[in-house]
Amino acid sequence: MEQLMELELECFRLRHGDGRADRCVDWAVERLRLDQEGDDLEVVLLASARGRDEVLPLAEVIIER
Repeated sequence: MEQLMELELECFRLRHGDGRADRCVDWAVERLRLDQEGDDLEVVLLASARGRDEVLPLAEVIIER
Protein backbone atom coordinates (compact mmCIF):
# COMPACT_ATOMS: atom_id res chain seq x y z
CA MET A 1 0.00 0.00 0.00
CA GLU A 2 2.80 2.40 0.88
CA GLN A 3 4.42 1.81 -2.51
CA LEU A 4 1.19 2.71 -4.27
CA MET A 5 1.01 5.94 -2.31
CA GLU A 6 4.47 6.83 -3.62
CA LEU A 7 3.26 6.37 -7.18
CA GLU A 8 0.07 8.31 -6.47
CA LEU A 9 2.02 11.25 -5.03
CA GLU A 10 4.42 11.37 -7.97
CA CYS A 11 1.52 11.10 -10.41
CA PHE A 12 -0.19 14.04 -8.67
CA ARG A 13 3.02 16.07 -8.97
CA LEU A 14 3.37 15.09 -12.61
CA ARG A 15 -0.19 16.20 -13.39
CA HIS A 16 0.52 19.58 -11.82
CA GLY A 17 3.87 20.15 -13.52
CA ASP A 18 6.11 19.49 -10.54
CA GLY A 19 6.78 15.76 -10.91
CA ARG A 20 9.23 13.65 -12.85
CA ALA A 21 8.14 10.86 -15.16
CA ASP A 22 11.32 8.90 -14.47
CA ARG A 23 10.32 8.50 -10.81
CA CYS A 24 7.15 6.69 -11.88
CA VAL A 25 9.22 4.50 -14.21
CA ASP A 26 11.65 3.77 -11.38
CA TRP A 27 8.70 2.78 -9.17
CA ALA A 28 7.54 0.25 -11.77
CA VAL A 29 11.04 -1.13 -12.34
CA GLU A 30 11.51 -1.65 -8.61
CA ARG A 31 8.15 -3.43 -8.28
CA LEU A 32 9.10 -5.76 -11.12
CA ARG A 33 12.58 -6.32 -9.70
CA LEU A 34 11.06 -7.43 -6.41
CA ASP A 35 8.54 -9.57 -8.32
CA GLN A 36 5.64 -7.88 -6.57
CA GLU A 37 3.47 -7.38 -9.62
CA GLY A 38 3.61 -10.71 -11.42
CA ASP A 39 2.59 -10.29 -15.04
CA ASP A 40 0.76 -6.99 -14.60
CA LEU A 41 0.86 -5.52 -18.10
CA GLU A 42 0.41 -1.89 -17.02
CA VAL A 43 3.36 -2.11 -14.62
CA VAL A 44 5.52 -3.67 -17.35
CA LEU A 45 4.50 -0.93 -19.78
CA LEU A 46 5.14 1.76 -17.16
CA ALA A 47 8.62 0.37 -16.56
CA SER A 48 9.40 0.92 -20.24
CA ALA A 49 7.55 4.22 -20.71
CA ARG A 50 9.32 7.41 -21.64
CA GLY A 51 8.06 10.90 -21.05
CA ARG A 52 5.05 12.36 -19.32
CA ASP A 53 2.61 11.50 -22.12
CA GLU A 54 3.34 7.78 -21.82
CA VAL A 55 3.83 7.62 -18.06
CA LEU A 56 0.82 9.53 -16.78
CA PRO A 57 -1.99 7.43 -18.33
CA LEU A 58 -0.35 4.16 -17.24
CA ALA A 59 0.27 5.40 -13.72
CA GLU A 60 -3.33 6.56 -13.44
CA VAL A 61 -4.64 3.13 -14.51
CA ILE A 62 -2.48 1.43 -11.89
CA ILE A 63 -3.63 3.82 -9.17
CA GLU A 64 -7.31 3.47 -10.05
CA ARG A 65 -7.16 -0.33 -9.67
